[in-house]
Amino acid sequence: MRRNSPPKIFLLIAFLLLLCFPAYIYATGGAFPYTKHGGGTTDGLTPCAGGVNRGLGADYGGDCATNPEAGTYKSGECAHCHEPHSSFGEAEPPPSSGADAGPDPYLLMKEYGTATNYANLCWYCHNNIGNINGSGSPSGMGRWSFYQGEGVYGSSSHDDSASFYWPGTTGDPVSIWPRQTRQSLPSGNLGSCLNCHTPHGIRETAGSAFDTGAVPTSPTNRHLAANNLSVSTDYLIPRQLIAWEEGLCENCHDGSPASTNIQAEIDKRSPSPSAAAKSGHPVDDTAFAGSHVASEAIPVTTKHVECYDCHNPHAAKAPTGALNDGDGGRVKGMKFIDISGTLRDPATGFRQPYVYEICLKCHGNTYATFIPDKAWGANTLRTTVLRAGTSCATNINPASSCTDGSNKRLEFDTATNALDGFGGTLAGNRAYHPVAAAGRNTSAALNNQLLGGLTTSSTINCTDCHNTNATTGVQGSVTESNLRATDDTSGYAGASPVGPHGSTNVRILRDNYDTTLGTTSASAFANWDSTRFQLCFNCHNVSAFTDPDGIVGVQMTNFRQDAIGCVSSKVNLHALHLTDVATMGWNFETMYTSCANCHYNVHSNAEATNTQYGTATGGTGVPADGDTHLVNFSPIVEPLDYTKPRWWDAGWYASVARNVMRCNLKCHDARMGNFQGGFPATIDAWYVRYGS
Repeated sequence: MRRNSPPKIFLLIAFLLLLCFPAYIYATGGAFPYTKHGGGTTDGLTPCAGGVNRGLGADYGGDCATNPEAGTYKSGECAHCHEPHSSFGEAEPPPSSGADAGPDPYLLMKEYGTATNYANLCWYCHNNIGNINGSGSPSGMGRWSFYQGEGVYGSSSHDDSASFYWPGTTGDPVSIWPRQTRQSLPSGNLGSCLNCHTPHGIRETAGSAFDTGAVPTSPTNRHLAANNLSVSTDYLIPRQLIAWEEGLCENCHDGSPASTNIQAEIDKRSPSPSAAAKSGHPVDDTAFAGSHVASEAIPVTTKHVECYDCHNPHAAKAPTGALNDGDGGRVKGMKFIDISGTLRDPATGFRQPYVYEICLKCHGNTYATFIPDKAWGANTLRTTVLRAGTSCATNINPASSCTDGSNKRLEFDTATNALDGFGGTLAGNRAYHPVAAAGRNTSAALNNQLLGGLTTSSTINCTDCHNTNATTGVQGSVTESNLRATDDTSGYAGASPVGPHGSTNVRILRDNYDTTLGTTSASAFANWDSTRFQLCFNCHNVSAFTDPDGIVGVQMTNFRQDAIGCVSSKVNLHALHLTDVATMGWNFETMYTSCANCHYNVHSNAEATNTQYGTATGGTGVPADGDTHLVNFSPIVEPLDYTKPRWWDAGWYASVARNVMRCNLKCHDARMGNFQGGFPATIDAWYVRYGS
């Protein structure tokens, strides 16, 4: 006689529970056989025999070994989690209400958890799945290292934050939250795997989508197995999630229960160029919905952006904001591309990513996939005279057959050779904003003009310029996650969430940066307003560019011209171009220029396609310090005596006892030809004379 056979009344109660609460089974929609637990694929890969199996695990001899305790049940059987007869191997006691003494009310072979731990059943297998990714992978790590085991998850915000719990039956649509009685569990099911996953899976039908706001239907139809490696059968939501990625994350990160409203930031993105100036990552763009797969190649080659492309929900946590903390913060646990172009994975023991290295997954070697020609939100004023080359992956500004934009990995790499404008290159990157490394310009004047704790030894991240408009006017950096020792600590103390989710400014900029150039004198600036360039002046003191001599307590610019011979003093040449054009004479009284006319590409000079620095017709080329100071001219600046507008160090001039910089170009129909000024070789100064 079988010992410990279950009382019939208990089985009857279990049956009645299923009848009374059809949401438990209705949510599966026949999904279970096609899920990973039931035997479906893992992003195109069928592991072992497929399906959940208590016999899998390194503790029983390998990934696909057989645990004798699991009997002869094949993978994917319900009995690997549930014990309908209570007695498994005639060893367990009769059913009880909790703990490992017997099944819980769901007839589970192991209690699902207590008031402080809701993943015991999941961890019974997921702590023991080992060697999937090789002998060096940590125990419990999933196939694609997105889930990295209990230890990593246990320190994440999704495990330990009081705000992480099932959001209830409110929201749109209600039907995507299937197991609706979880709200009665202690602490709102705090930290539970079931807040995002259902072990049985959810399979929609053609006429009834559980997640109508985000399901990837026409035109991509990535809800069908033929179009999506993550979908084992048509209408199956991948990875046993209770909703497609967009709906899943945004239902919580809309201000409740998560305290910050990320969805509002994402919603800032304009739907079309004709709408008000807004921008953001296209997280909710239905044309790209469902494109993300856990097994996708990095750098990413299929255009899309989902929450999971920047954040790992099993590892992400609130950043410490401390320099050199190394703990990753919001980007913890993400695979990334370093400045050399090498794929790195923290799950294998490598350090956590810096924020800019997450950006390089899409805006590096595979940028052409993500930035289409003259895309809304991209820089529509880029010149079409592109760098010669045949490969979008290896050239900074490739041939016109490639899409508009640039490879930011090569732009910020200090080893990237810069164009000299004569068809050749200058060894190394001659000027760049200090993203991957500190900048080349170390002058005292630049150090004096920097704000918010920045110095010439500092580094910054992409998100110090591309961020929410809520950070407008904040001096210095606003990046918080995984700060390097050389980074500047964030000066933002507002309540709105930081990050490049969306902005009311174009190009996801946190402040104004006007790229209006004008092509004739009639369309030039009628006036100059520093607020149009506030993005620059969050880090650079505006007085360095508007004060007549650029000295406000200390000298803040070396772009100066003192009186030389018969040439009168025009001390601060930035101010001369921007605010004091009347003193230039000629017909400039009502014409001002833009920062972007002389610093057209603010990322680096590696792709200065409308500028010559070289020595093809004489001179010594770049300044003696080797730094081209982010001088690269916009398309409306025209050549005069050379093929392109030219700025160069003409060498030592005994008459002024200093090196001389020269400028040769036309701007607003004014000619500036070979005009010279003194250039002390030991500082980053240059001088220009104006004339006809």
